[in-house]
Amino acid sequence: MKPVEAPVPRALTATGHSGIIYRDPYGVVLVIGPFNGPLLLLLRPAIAALAAGNCCVLKLSEAIKATSSLLIDLIPKYFDPDAVTAMAGHREQTTELLKLPFDFIFFTGSTSTGKVIARAAAENLTPILLELGGQNPAIVDATANLPDAAKKIVWGKMAWGGQWCTSLATPMYMNRWLKNSLRKRSRR
Repeated sequence: MKPVEAPVPRALTATGHSGIIYRDPYGVVLVIGPFNGPLLLLLRPAIAALAAGNCCVLKLSEAIKATSSLLIDLIPKYFDPDAVTAMAGHREQTTELLKLPFDFIFFTGSTSTGKVIARAAAENLTPILLELGGQNPAIVDATANLPDAAKKIVWGKMAWGGQWCTSLATPMYMNRWLKNSLRKRSRR
């Protein structure tokens, strides 16, 4: 791919600096997808890797048999197997897969599994991108717009059945009066 000019701050351009982006593919990218967002959280990084000129190995979750089966059937129909391949497997297969010298690893999932993947990637000095799950507290103070806060808290708790990495955690920090008012508004 051709290098492209990148914007730089005015102060740097005034002193003769410029920015150039060189897009060089890594090579073979391992994309390990989660059970709770198998299409979006697996295919989005795979599409980005392919668009950048990489080949992909997609590791599908065994917890979602129907989706994994569908992708394992469709991917060889629409992609050259030298460019994209998909596989499903449990922990043992993933452990063996991580022993291979990938050029980049993209993982979405839990912090504990992310640590295992980071250690395995370190063995081959493989760059990684870890998108680790977690939950977030809701902090509401007396200055809050309660109808808006209620709407956003309910959305955050319900989106993706609460399995999204940005879903709200159980602790919601606010005083008792706010909590009661918020409960009433969220039931509307």
